[in-house]
Amino acid sequence: MKRLSVLIALGALAAGCGGGSKSATAKTTTPTGGSMSAAADKSIKVDLTRCKDEGKRVIRMDINHDDKTDVWKLVASSKQKGTNVDVMTCKKVDFNHDGVIDMATSYDDRGVIEMEQFDLDFDNKFDQTTYYERSTKIRVEWDSDYDGKPDVVDKYKGGQIEIRERDTGGVSGNPDGKADYWERYKDGVVEAIGYDDDFNGSVDRWEQAERPDSGKTEIIPDSEKTEATPETSPAPSPAPAASPAPTGTKPK
Repeated sequence: MKRLSVLIALGALAAGCGGGSKSATAKTTTPTGGSMSAAADKSIKVDLTRCKDEGKRVIRMDINHDDKTDVWKLVASSKQKGTNVDVMTCKKVDFNHDGVIDMATSYDDRGVIEMEQFDLDFDNKFDQTTYYERSTKIRVEWDSDYDGKPDVVDKYKGGQIEIRERDTGGVSGNPDGKADYWERYKDGVVEAIGYDDDFNGSVDRWEQAERPDSGKTEIIPDSEKTEATPETSPAPSPAPAASPAPTGTKPK
């Protein structure tokens, strides 16, 4: 019910958010079991000060007319073509009217979106963070166990999910904040699944997802585990998080 409330509020209050990011690069690489935080990804560069109040003018809005602020817009002065102009660097929204921020969206000086953060369960901590590059989503981080650290990461290329990484954590008995399960996607469909059986930071085996016309699962030999997955486009696998989650909901 809480999630439904967030989605309804998103439709009502999040209008006017721009799209795009400052500097980030989505590359196709062989999955590894490194840190799942974007801070460890040197290709993603987002100015985290955009949503800080210091040095900015804060515009407060009361959307539901209860005499409490629901929306905060942060505005800063930026010199563009020799002229000082006001630009919105961040928009924050309180969806459930408890005085705590549930969504924060940062923008660059052109008004293009850089990053979105959501508190989906209203526990005063962001559970989902989405990164953009030039109006296109490139990365989504989820904290599905609510411990303050991402344990599911979706990586996008050309606007479509390419790889999902997961720290299986409690299921595997190894909650180390590093990926040990991977899904490769093609055209939005799971193509192959990788496993790090000994939790040493590398894929030990790939399983090709089941094809709708064969009903069979192909095991990719260890000798080929670092190679690109087959060009076929099988149906989604029944493994955990078998399909990409839409923005505003958590992967299951």
